[in-house]
Amino acid sequence: MDTATTSSSTAAPQPVDEIRTRRMVLRPIRKDDAHDFFSLRSRPEVMYYTLSEPDTELRQTETWLAERLAQPDYWSFAIELLPSTDQGPIRASVPSHGSQDSINSDPAVVAAVAAAAAPSPPRSPTTKRPVIGILGIPRQNQIGYLLQPAFWGHGLATEALRAFMPRFFAHVAGSYEHAVAFTLPGNGASRKVLEKVGFRLVKEEGSGRDGNVEFHLERKDWEEKESPVMVMGDA
Repeated sequence: MDTATTSSSTAAPQPVDEIRTRRMVLRPIRKDDAHDFFSLRSRPEVMYYTLSEPDTELRQTETWLAERLAQPDYWSFAIELLPSTDQGPIRASVPSHGSQDSINSDPAVVAAVAAAAAPSPPRSPTTKRPVIGILGIPRQNQIGYLLQPAFWGHGLATEALRAFMPRFFAHVAGSYEHAVAFTLPGNGASRKVLEKVGFRLVKEEGSGRDGNVEFHLERKDWEEKESPVMVMGDA
């Protein structure tokens, strides 16, 4: 049994669908994530690596979120940042193609940076942790993720994806025996994330936004390399 769920008789029960890592919590997306997701989906440097253009108005993100929540096969998690740990706070950074001004002026990013650098105060079950990304299954057995640029380069995407994979394979059991992920030929950072988690290159074609790189992770390969992951709510 996970000792994290039994260390205190007064601790609030953790949601069964919540996945916890050393630095993050992954929990199902919900309607009130719209503002945080707008901060993410409005960034050109983030949306460049998707097939969508950046959102320019909050209502676009609200519509996108409502449509996804209504799809029975769409299953995704918001990535919430935990306060600083014994390993020290996460230092937000600016990607080479990003803007320091745009990051400093974004309330969602400012809040996430402040939370990462702050000491760990007592938290009630209703306290909202800063959302810095999204990860999940947009369709069938395909995996996708987006992360705030200020938190690129810290291993967070790798940590979140590695923690998500046991839940993914349990979710698609009986339907699929492998996970699929796509990225663009020039997205070296995303390729490294997939490779670190165990994905293998299957196909690469084209260049730029017209190109496509396909990775697979077989269930049997994952199970051979799987390491224990702390999943809150599981016994």
